[in-house]
Amino acid sequence: MPKIADVRLLWKKSPSLDIEKVKLHIFVNEGPEIINELSPEIESFLIVVPASNQAKFKVESLDSEGNVAMSEEYLFGIGDLELPLPATELGHKVEAIRDVTETPQAPALQTAKPAIPSPQRPRS
Repeated sequence: MPKIADVRLLWKKSPSLDIEKVKLHIFVNEGPEIINELSPEIESFLIVVPASNQAKFKVESLDSEGNVAMSEEYLFGIGDLELPLPATELGHKVEAIRDVTETPQAPALQTAKPAIPSPQRPRS
């Protein structure tokens, strides 16, 4: 039986305050372009992609004067959906900046820290 994937397309909306509408341009496996008109606040959209296909999309932002800003095009592939899928949307976010009272370890040697800091042990 063929498999399909429910795929959520993600983007960050335009920071411009006068955006009145957004057009989402979607292409699945070189098929016809599908255009969905969306509210400017929306930052995701769910589509269905058959196994072993590619999809791409771009976001068009239109302001109150009719000016258009087009995002870059994002292309991705869907495998055969039989094997496990990899982690996606890797990124980083600076959470805080602080002074260091002791020399930090090299990044490659540090271990992942829990979201809630554990109590510090006294030094020997």
